[in-house]
Amino acid sequence: MSKPTTIAIAIKNWRKPEKAAEVEEIKLICQIPPIEKMDAGLQQLKHIRNLSLSTNRIDKIANLSGFEHLELLSLGRNLLKKIEGLDAVSGTLKTLWLSYNSIAQLGELPELSDVSLSEIPSKQATLMVLTKLPNVTKLDGALMAGDSADENPEQTPSPGPSPSGGA
Repeated sequence: MSKPTTIAIAIKNWRKPEKAAEVEEIKLICQIPPIEKMDAGLQQLKHIRNLSLSTNRIDKIANLSGFEHLELLSLGRNLLKKIEGLDAVSGTLKTLWLSYNSIAQLGELPELSDVSLSEIPSKQATLMVLTKLPNVTKLDGALMAGDSADENPEQTPSPGPSPSGGA
């Protein structure tokens, strides 16, 4: 069995490794063999705003300290079970994509406004977001209900035709 890809190796194989310290966006997705750890190699990305590590085998969020500009973190299709290790970026992180993980616990991230938890087995994903992430305005790509005068918060959209078959 092959050794997992490290972050340093993934950056080295990236199309512009010499620019890693300056880059604002990088996609280290679907590495072969997959990345298993968010290791210290991430510290090369000093000015990163958008970091995508989707479709790997990461089971723990780590090594995000010093990322003063990180706004978007994409960790979909990994092996995450709980969301922790985001304290260092809680003041800047606005978008967190976690689809296709097995999230059972979600930490508090007050600045987060866009979360993707689609295809997470937990039926309580929406409740987790509403209680732990008070500023979320977008969940799984859909805008959350706002305070607009045109909206009726007690009215729920119909899922389709009524069971009576009427039009």
